[in-house]
Amino acid sequence: MAVISQLSLDQGANFSALITITDGAGLPFNITGQTFAGAMKRSYTASTAIPFICIVTNAPGGQMAINLIPAVTIQLIPGRYVYDVQMTDVAGNVIRVIEGQIDVRPSVTSGTSTNIVGVAQHGHGTPISNSIPPISGVIYIDDDVSTLWAAVNGAWIMLV
Repeated sequence: MAVISQLSLDQGANFSALITITDGAGLPFNITGQTFAGAMKRSYTASTAIPFICIVTNAPGGQMAINLIPAVTIQLIPGRYVYDVQMTDVAGNVIRVIEGQIDVRPSVTSGTSTNIVGVAQHGHGTPISNSIPPISGVIYIDDDVSTLWAAVNGAWIMLV
């Protein structure tokens, strides 16, 4: 069962949340070799998801981070979103490790826009095999074979 955690982010600013995965006894779970994917949406039924950049920061200590860059957070409409993060273990089992709500607080200094651009993600396998939605402007690096993918007009295109 996933941990439930409420988060908040500032529109137009860097966002990062450190997540510690623990075992049944509450001790850090070694996440070496595990892969992560996560996203946020305006609602569970929304068709557009904003994918997080998921980075393992301390595998033996069970720590990973979810991140968004300012070019993405400035696009977000202030309000409440839902999110989750899933871990895929070396056997291919998918486990939801955290879920909850994210409150997006509006920016006074920065303007807003409607186009999400400049999102970068990476992982093992293609963005298609990892079920990452092809939101235009998103780039993806396959860590296994060092290929670069770009989402263009709702489809993934391999660049390198």
